[in-house]
Amino acid sequence: MNLVKDNIFFTGNSFPTDIVMEKFKLFWQYPVITEKTFYQQNKNTPGYIGMPWATIIDKKYHPKIIYQLMHKYIPTKNNYTCCQHISFRSLIPLFHAFGIKTLYTPHKTIGEDQLLDITIKACPLYAVNVEDDSRNKAFVEFDDKGFIEKERKYLYSFQGAYDQRWYMTDVRQRLFDMTHPKNTYVKNIGEWHFDKVVYNDKQNNKGELNINETHTQHKESYNDLLLGSKYCLCPSGSGPNSIRFWEALAVGSIPILLSDTLDLPKYDVEGADGWDETIIRIKESNIETIPTILENISKDDETKMRTNCLKVYKYFKNNFSGEKLELILHTDSGNWYNKSI
Repeated sequence: MNLVKDNIFFTGNSFPTDIVMEKFKLFWQYPVITEKTFYQQNKNTPGYIGMPWATIIDKKYHPKIIYQLMHKYIPTKNNYTCCQHISFRSLIPLFHAFGIKTLYTPHKTIGEDQLLDITIKACPLYAVNVEDDSRNKAFVEFDDKGFIEKERKYLYSFQGAYDQRWYMTDVRQRLFDMTHPKNTYVKNIGEWHFDKVVYNDKQNNKGELNINETHTQHKESYNDLLLGSKYCLCPSGSGPNSIRFWEALAVGSIPILLSDTLDLPKYDVEGADGWDETIIRIKESNIETIPTILENISKDDETKMRTNCLKVYKYFKNNFSGEKLELILHTDSGNWYNKSI
């Protein structure tokens, strides 16, 4: 197929995501569908460019080819998009060429607020084990009250992996090496839970899944751990953010964030407690202080934090941009731009 010569029609200031993806056989990376969810929430907003950037990166499509194929379909010069991949920086020149002025990414780091002329904003990761109906059986019977009042046998838990070739720091290995209290659970399962699902030929536009019995067992034990843990250790991995952080929020397993560089999405809601009253953030170099810190948290404060976790998750669940946007027409250029209100 000569993609450049294919005619794709769009109206107004909207990027024709569905048509482009069908024509070019692209697909949203799954099952962690952060970009797809952002698209579903923003697809009717002028200036939003919905593209499966994570797929483009992992399938090694060259940015120059993507530009040649797509640039004529970019409707304005003041656009925004979302990229869930840890290697989002590799696409910054392409985003610049597409007139993207704001990039949402779950892997924003503290102090990195702009690249070229693009504003970088933080957004959540899709909590797949909570939101995916094929994976959330352990959680569906619980409402907010149920999550808050659930008896949890572990003080804290962590089930994950470490590979020094890909992971940002050695904090995970140090967690595995550390001596933990008896009422905790820490286990190394050897590899990223979604490794064989994402990095596999079955990750394709047919939506196939490469899932074996081991994957299913790990999913079930992981979900049970979230339900059974008062706190959830959330270290950095290959990127500063983690899916478990958002899943822990969703089910009230209070996250202990062990990721020094992660910049969380802005959560500034009138009358609501902020991140400091919702999660515990500990420097990666101070992980040995975790048990002592938790000993000094009262039952009332723990309940308040658990309640805040559920509130924060609900706030972002259907609002990955974390903002209310007002569309304003810039009369000089005729282009739309977004303004936070």
